[in-house]
Amino acid sequence: MILRQIQAHHYRVLAVRDPVEGESVLAVLNDAKRFHPRLFEQITAALREHAPTYGPPFAEDRTGVARAKRLYGGIAEFIAQNRDMSRGARAQQSRDEKRLGLRVFFFEYGRDIICTNACYKTHPTPEGALDACFRVRASYLNYLAGGKVPIIEGD
Repeated sequence: MILRQIQAHHYRVLAVRDPVEGESVLAVLNDAKRFHPRLFEQITAALREHAPTYGPPFAEDRTGVARAKRLYGGIAEFIAQNRDMSRGARAQQSRDEKRLGLRVFFFEYGRDIICTNACYKTHPTPEGALDACFRVRASYLNYLAGGKVPIIEGD
C-alpha cells in the first residue's frame, strides 16, 4: 500500500495510490476534472482547502450543504453534487445530470484522513464501494502494525 499526500496542515489528507479494489481516488478526480468540472471544484475544495485545516466538513456550509457525511463503521464520504443554484441553468440539466454526484470514501486515523476509493453516484451507493473502503482500512491498519506506510508527498 502506498499513500499520496493530497494536502496537509492541521490534518493530513492522503489518498490510497493503489487501492485493493474499487476506483482509485486520483483516477476518478482526473476524470472529474475533464468531464465534470463542477464536481471536481467542490471535491477539490473539500480535500485541499477545508479538510487540511478544519477536518472533514460534516457541518453545513453557508449554502446549507454538508460536504461530508458519516456512514457507518467509521467510514465517511466527501460529497460533491452537480446542482446549479440558478433556476435557468437547473432547468437545462437532464434528470440524471441533476442527480449526478461524486463521492470520495474515507476514514480517519488520528489527524490523518485516508481517502480509499471514489465513485460517481446517481442512486444509492454502488455495491462494493463501502466493502472496498473497509478492506483498504484493514490493509492500512495491517501495514501500520507492521511498520510504516509509505507516503509520497507532492503532486
